[in-house]
Amino acid sequence: MSKDSVLKLERPSTKPGQGASAIAFAEPQEGTKRLVVDLPISKHRKLKQTAAERGVTIKALVLELLSMRNI
Repeated sequence: MSKDSVLKLERPSTKPGQGASAIAFAEPQEGTKRLVVDLPISKHRKLKQTAAERGVTIKALVLELLSMRNI
């Protein structure tokens, strides 16, 4: 198999003007911090299922839920 035939997947860009409009609404202008949360498998599955039903990422879903609570 040649190198040219291998599919390369890249993460979507989150830089302004490069496809960030889908998640830019939830990201603050002041910078960001990463949050790691351990969830029970059942909660993770529910989040993943809900995100898939809405056609969004888990990250986008969680940011939306947090913004609804004004956190």
